[in-house]
Amino acid sequence: MAIVWIAGLGASLMLLSYHLLVLQPRMGANLRKYWDAAGAGQNVQAQEFRLAFDADHPTASRGLITLAVLVVITLIAAVWQNTRQGSEAGRS
Repeated sequence: MAIVWIAGLGASLMLLSYHLLVLQPRMGANLRKYWDAAGAGQNVQAQEFRLAFDADHPTASRGLITLAVLVVITLIAAVWQNTRQGSEAGRS
């Protein structure tokens, strides 16, 4: 179970890093540009920024769902490992 815990933690950290360092800044910039263009009445440009934001949205959604599943798996593996170690120590 230790390998599951370590792999889950590593995968969670990599996915979180991608989300925070690549995807979120790009989506945030497109959203801000959309709001600015829409507020200025530049509908064509606003539509382009909205489409760019919408293109990233499914990736972000799948990434966050995957991250949540990885965190749950990692927590279960960690609890399982600690429970086994505790019961083995009690038998000694």
